[in-house]
Amino acid sequence: MRGLFVPSLSSTTFVGDSWAAVYFGGMFKRAPGSSTWTPMNTGLDDKRVYGFAVHPGISPYRGYAATRGGGVYKTTDGGANWTTVNNGLGCVYVNAVQFIGVAATATPTPATNGVGATESTDRLLASTSCGSDSGVYLSTDGGTNWTLTSGMSPGVAAIGVTRVNPSG
Repeated sequence: MRGLFVPSLSSTTFVGDSWAAVYFGGMFKRAPGSSTWTPMNTGLDDKRVYGFAVHPGISPYRGYAATRGGGVYKTTDGGANWTTVNNGLGCVYVNAVQFIGVAATATPTPATNGVGATESTDRLLASTSCGSDSGVYLSTDGGTNWTLTSGMSPGVAAIGVTRVNPSG
């Protein structure tokens, strides 16, 4: 297993689905209170999932899977279906994918489609490893298009984003 994600959609009571990425096995989801993991791989043609990001504040979950040969896959229906989002991604050996500007404790609201009004769910980073096109790619439109950023050495294995509170 490459990763595990257990979101908390509220700071007090509700805990959402648990997700696991399995290299050569794809994506799996477990419902709250269940002891069974269910494969969620429809459309996920490359099951060599190396990393993933699931937005905790949108229901059904929007998520991205980083694969080692198929690039980045996106789900907008809680993992039921996956599609590739590789336009501009110069390398399809993806190590990690990460949202930028998303709080892990975002509380969904109908008015904001499940996110806080000031949060962005469209900005992502993806790290890749395959020669001259390796590096960190940026998407500002939910993975539809990617641009290689500059100043980073090839072979970035993981990406972390720190949320900063500008007011204190």
